[in-house]
Amino acid sequence: MRPFSPATNGRFGLVSCWLLRFSFLVFLLSPAVSPAVSPAVHAQSPVPAAKPAAYPAWWFERDVIRRTDPQNASPAWPGDYSQADDYSVINQGQLKNLAVKAHAELQSKLPSAVWSQTAGTALQAMITGWSNSTDNYAVINQGQLKTVAKKFYDVLAAAGYTAGHNLPPPDWTAGAYPWTGATTDDDAYATANTGQAKRLFSFDLTAPENQLPAWWLAYYFPGQTGVDLEGDADSDGIVNAREFVFRTDPTSANGDSDGDGVSDLTEIICGMNSSVSDVTLNGNNPLGLVVYTGLQK
Repeated sequence: MRPFSPATNGRFGLVSCWLLRFSFLVFLLSPAVSPAVSPAVHAQSPVPAAKPAAYPAWWFERDVIRRTDPQNASPAWPGDYSQADDYSVINQGQLKNLAVKAHAELQSKLPSAVWSQTAGTALQAMITGWSNSTDNYAVINQGQLKTVAKKFYDVLAAAGYTAGHNLPPPDWTAGAYPWTGATTDDDAYATANTGQAKRLFSFDLTAPENQLPAWWLAYYFPGQTGVDLEGDADSDGIVNAREFVFRTDPTSANGDSDGDGVSDLTEIICGMNSSVSDVTLNGNNPLGLVVYTGLQK
């Protein structure tokens, strides 16, 4: 299972044509895995106007790429960002921090139903199961990197984010994962580097201006063309563009994305969170108080 194809000499570390050849990314070195905050209240960091097109905005918004001055509200690329070497090794703490931020990004944009499916619960279990007791400065190998990334791509696939939709990572045109399916070319124990992690976590759930994301259309309107931003397929008064933003089902007028017994339309009108249950089963939580436990260390 070679990570990228075609490759040079069948080695992950030598596939320079597939790496994002920019040296900027500084993964957080803190060994602790910080609890994630609710996507609804996440304070986003600024995205520099001149960022490379291959870098998804969430890398900047979630401080995967860190400013040299955290108080700089208008950072310029690349001068106001720390630089790193794509060929430097990546350790466990760095991969865990990257994965926690990537998980938060998926939670903030993917349909809520995905998280009750097998892929969603498996990813959740991995993230919440991480502990500070492990050696966070131990070097990651290619097999470990792919094992972590696989759970993310299983969740993405469940939401319609698959190869063939011209979606990042670059040149991912076939296969369930952005590496080859063959096992004869594997080198699972070879050291993984920053550039390889960057490519595997370069997925982007946004869409160009005035367009709906291809994965979102594939999930809710498979095989259909001409789905309009301002369309309202379920006639619930919420246009498709807003259904995407609120993570609600554009095909169900009586949808209840978070399964709390309150319809999506009611939650949106009342300013509630249509992606997170607003009512606990035991009735101890008043209607409208968002319950979100986030990630545990």
